Amino acid sequence: MSIRPFLVIAPIALALASCGGGEAGEAVGADSDAQSVESIPMPDWLPADFPVPDDFIAESDRQFGASTFMLRGRTATPLEGLYEQYAEDLTVQGFEVRQTPELIEQDLVFFSGNGWEDSTVRIIDSGEHRTLEIGLSRVPS
Repeated sequence: MSIRPFLVIAPIALALASCGGGEAGEAVGADSDAQSVESIPMPDWLPADFPVPDDFIAESDRQFGASTFMLRGRTATPLEGLYEQYAEDLTVQGFEVRQTPELIEQDLVFFSGNGWEDSTVRIIDSGEHRTLEIGLSRVPS
């Protein structure tokens, strides 16, 4: 089994994404305590039918090299069942989801297919909301 480049850079990319970055758009009212969230438009590289919660607010968009992308945003969708819903939605979209106890325990949905390989959705419970880090890596041409 070989380690794909994405698996090596994924932790670095996740750390960089958690530091912020990307292009900031207009401020959008976020929740009842009157905080605002900087939002950005959904990136062109994200497939139009890629599943994201209805209330997903994109906060940062990064590209690493020519074929690896990271989108970070948040949702108020409850943590309970979010992993399972993502795994199901991606399967319906034609992706192959790898589910192991370790990945499930880490709330890391690992998938490939539809022109993408070694891709992930990391679900981070941030109290009142969930942060989603969507990492996609294109299959080399």
